[in-house]
Amino acid sequence: MSSISIIGTGNMARTIGARAIAGGNTVEIMGRDQSKAADLAKALGGGATTGEWGTAPAGGIVIVALLYAGVVRAGQGTCGGVHREPRLRPLDVGGLKMAHWLEGAGVVTVGLANHGVSNPDFALGITELPV
Repeated sequence: MSSISIIGTGNMARTIGARAIAGGNTVEIMGRDQSKAADLAKALGGGATTGEWGTAPAGGIVIVALLYAGVVRAGQGTCGGVHREPRLRPLDVGGLKMAHWLEGAGVVTVGLANHGVSNPDFALGITELPV
């Protein structure tokens, strides 16, 4: 399975972390408040660990589970090596309205991977048509 770093300690991080562990993945939790990160890692169980804020995440997959304002701060250097990692390509996909469309895109991506698309470097375009 994969090693996943989750940046954040709130409900979104808790839910994603629980799903990741249930799927057999290794999970690292990172947060500005080290005690909250440690509490979440302990609550998740499954060998979840706590990363140190300001250092590069250990996971091969990095999930930013922060509110938009927190992501902006992280991109300005709060989060250490995350924004400097050349393999990561941060992308602003819009506000919460886009979450519905992105969820569907995720299902399509998994379906493509299950049917032989082995290169994960492909793009999906999403256009919301007026109703």
